[in-house]
Amino acid sequence: MDHSHVQQLVDAGRITAEQAAHHPDRNIITRAIGDGVEGFDAWLVPVVPSSRLVIASDGLTGVVPSELIGSVAGLADTDADAAERLVEAALRHGTGDNVTVVVAHAAATSTPDDALPDPWPMWPVDFDDDTTDVSQRRESAE
Repeated sequence: MDHSHVQQLVDAGRITAEQAAHHPDRNIITRAIGDGVEGFDAWLVPVVPSSRLVIASDGLTGVVPSELIGSVAGLADTDADAAERLVEAALRHGTGDNVTVVVAHAAATSTPDDALPDPWPMWPVDFDDDTTDVSQRRESAE
């Protein structure tokens, strides 16, 4: 889940993923831990027995191609080994950001029948249609 201004623009169809990768506001986040807003993201993902779930910060996903992340996670001997190798891959690819990686083994064979897709309070979605660079908006406001 990418909580950035430009991801909201991509989700709203205002810019492309390629434009987002080079957008001057790509590092402006819309939410953070400790920002005073209650709630969290939660979602169900299909369980594939013996697969690995990778949860990572953009310090990994922003610099390492998805295909390589999948290969490294799938070929590692243990979940801990996969996490360590993914951090190393991010560092080798020259990440300029913090790198956080959690890898979990999917041991269950199915999703419980009573599982709900949205059982918790979710963040409100508010797509900003303004694609103007934030620095330009600040200048025009002064």
